Amino acid sequence: MSVEPASPQKYAEFAGDANVKYVPELIQISLFDLSTAEPRLITMTYGGANSQQAYGPEGGAAVVAAIGQPGIKLFFSKSTCVPADASAVLRQ
Repeated sequence: MSVEPASPQKYAEFAGDANVKYVPELIQISLFDLSTAEPRLITMTYGGANSQQAYGPEGGAAVVAAIGQPGIKLFFSKSTCVPADASAVLRQ
């Protein structure tokens, strides 16, 4: 599996398709078959940085029959920290 930030072009694509002003933080999720000498890309999807993504024969983020039953579910949780110098802003 590989998780990378989404490109600026992907943000523009999502925002344009949905006709919205705000798009949540996105990540690119790539799943690979590692059963061969050379890793093979099975699927590549986009999801929220704080989201649940499911993969398997019945779908979810993507239909991936090769994963088998019951499939897999990935939980992404990106921590957000408040900087120490933000305390004055928080008291307002």
